[in-house]
Amino acid sequence: MPAILVRTRPYLADPEFYRLHGAKPDGTVVARYRDQDVSDVVIDQQGQRYIFVGLVPRRRDGNYDVSGLKAGEMFIEPGLIYQLIPVQKRFFT
Repeated sequence: MPAILVRTRPYLADPEFYRLHGAKPDGTVVARYRDQDVSDVVIDQQGQRYIFVGLVPRRRDGNYDVSGLKAGEMFIEPGLIYQLIPVQKRFFT
């Protein structure tokens, strides 16, 4: 009987799925990495804000290893991980 493989998270191995395009600094520079300033917060093209949480490791082939990224985490070059800052909905009474 052939083995059945179940994909619980399709296409998640592709680093492009996690790349944050068009992000711009929106906070304080907290470090430098590979001759680039690291901002504590960036904002994307839709106005969503992300906070810096670390670096993406690389696999032996040199590509990014995105398997350890958590929900809401994206990255920008040169491998800086940013976590989406949730927006709290306000209800007016």
